Amino acid sequence: MAERAIVVSDADALPDIIDDGDTDLKCRVLDVGNLADKIATLARNPEMRRRLGERARQVALGRFGTLRFVELLTSIIQSERTMSSEPVIGSAADL
Repeated sequence: MAERAIVVSDADALPDIIDDGDTDLKCRVLDVGNLADKIATLARNPEMRRRLGERARQVALGRFGTLRFVELLTSIIQSERTMSSEPVIGSAADL
């Protein structure tokens, strides 16, 4: 996963996914001037670009990385094992 600072719009579900100022810069949807200001801010500030990019990568790995995938899969498998070990009322085993 690339460590890149990005500018995203506040359209649709994006505000629920992103963290303005922590992992990216957010601009108002269809506001070209605001988008240009955010891009200019990143262009003038290499430290901000580095910080946003690093943080975005950390968040992405936490949400979508291999370790998170393994944790979720393990949880699903354990849940299925627990459910399958419980007797089902009215099953063939009750006959």
